[in-house]
Amino acid sequence: MFLPTVDFLRHCLGVISMLGGASKILSPGPMAGMWPRLPSWFWVPAGLWEIVAGYLFLKGGEYLDTALALLFIFMGGVFCSVLYIKDENGFTLFSGRGKVGASGRFFILPGLIWSLMYYYILVAQSSKQESNMRPRNILVYMMIGFAWGMVCSSFGGGGGKATVQSNKKKEQ
Repeated sequence: MFLPTVDFLRHCLGVISMLGGASKILSPGPMAGMWPRLPSWFWVPAGLWEIVAGYLFLKGGEYLDTALALLFIFMGGVFCSVLYIKDENGFTLFSGRGKVGASGRFFILPGLIWSLMYYYILVAQSSKQESNMRPRNILVYMMIGFAWGMVCSSFGGGGGKATVQSNKKKEQ
């Protein structure tokens, strides 16, 4: 049975992050379609962020803590996109009523799995004295990413219909 080493896992995740970032820059259409309330300028900086974080993560060593901070901030933004940012009909992916239907509830799973892998690498590298980051910092970094996602969505074009809650307020 093949059990990947921590370095192998770190290298794979670094490359995947870099490829994900490149896709946001080169072809943002599919992502922009999923989150129309994010501004059009959002995708290039998000892609660059992910490329830099993935590259630093791939390098490891003295860059590991910076890479982990960037990646946990990015994951906070991912959670914001699933839990908070609404589509053009006013629903989040997690609500199960968004454009992908009930399967939108499962969009949070990749973010949770990725975060757990980053955490595993953090703990493994801390035991080898290669990381000085404390696990309690993870929540702070993720909250920063979540908050940034909220801010960016407020600059978006709105993407269409108002939320169900705001429609009810107008009727009253």
